[in-house]
Amino acid sequence: MRVRPGQDRLDRAVLDYAGQPGHGVDAQQAGRPGYSDREFQAVMAAARSDVATVRD
Repeated sequence: MRVRPGQDRLDRAVLDYAGQPGHGVDAQQAGRPGYSDREFQAVMAAARSDVATVRD
């Protein structure tokens, strides 16, 4: 675990949780940025529906 300023004031449970993979400063660096294919398709379907409503 990395030592950070002020961590001596945190409860041990908080430190354990923050030390797990996927938490903290580097949490987003492991994955690719942007939408998943499913999310992108849902956003596009909603946008197309809204455009069709405005057009009509």
